[in-house]
Amino acid sequence: MSLLSLTPAGAACGAWYDAYDRSTITLDGTRVTAVADKSGNSVALSNAEGTDTRHPTYSESEGALVFTHDAGQYLRHDTFDPDYDEVTFFFSYTSLGDGDYFLTVSQDNNSSTGDFSLRLSGSGPSTGNVKYYIGRSTAMNENVDGVWDTGLKRVATVTHSNATDLSRFRLVGHSSTTTTAVTEYDKTLRTISSGERSLAGSVGQAGLFIGGDFGSSPWPDSVDVNIHEVAIYNKYMTEAEAAPIEEYLLNHGPPKAPTQSPPSTGLGIRARR
Repeated sequence: MSLLSLTPAGAACGAWYDAYDRSTITLDGTRVTAVADKSGNSVALSNAEGTDTRHPTYSESEGALVFTHDAGQYLRHDTFDPDYDEVTFFFSYTSLGDGDYFLTVSQDNNSSTGDFSLRLSGSGPSTGNVKYYIGRSTAMNENVDGVWDTGLKRVATVTHSNATDLSRFRLVGHSSTTTTAVTEYDKTLRTISSGERSLAGSVGQAGLFIGGDFGSSPWPDSVDVNIHEVAIYNKYMTEAEAAPIEEYLLNHGPPKAPTQSPPSTGLGIRARR
């Protein structure tokens, strides 16, 4: 099974990064310099900086892009600009223990001020602050338990529609207290009205960015985290539409103790000028 086969009717995958697929990862020594896009749209992420510490590293055994706390590591694509009216993006990750600031996906190629982006930050051992931006405005600002639970894979989903003026964040993971292979929906659906905030804003940015520090700014710094997969779609997905993709991402790759099922078959975003 491929993640692309789970695309719901009326949607198209704009980008898909799969760190379990070693053939998509380009290394220069220990540093990741590029990650190929498996969607067929040629939206490769890259980092051409010469400083080792500015690049994530790669763990083949974990199937992960490894971002290190306070290192300011990132990957980006400069021209991704599909001009979505609706968007859903997913990412699967495993926290390595130090919850700090991390920009998971941005529509800009070097900041969080493009049409939409998601920032996670730490506010306790497991609690994280989820902040979703549309243009330069904050559409969602929630504290969510379980975001940084160490050693457990999580799948986070953000979806947004201009037509309905709604944004939704959802966190899916396995229980840390059971030994059965179950999928636990850790958090309830969070739906908010974003006050006429449109993805097609006037911020004038293009590109895609994943990581910690951008440009010369010290905010945000990288968290200690493994990023396994990122997938981006041009549709506002219902819970039912998103669930098969979340399940695929949660169970793709090596099992995560204590409760992940064995793997099945088998990784801030668009912008407007």
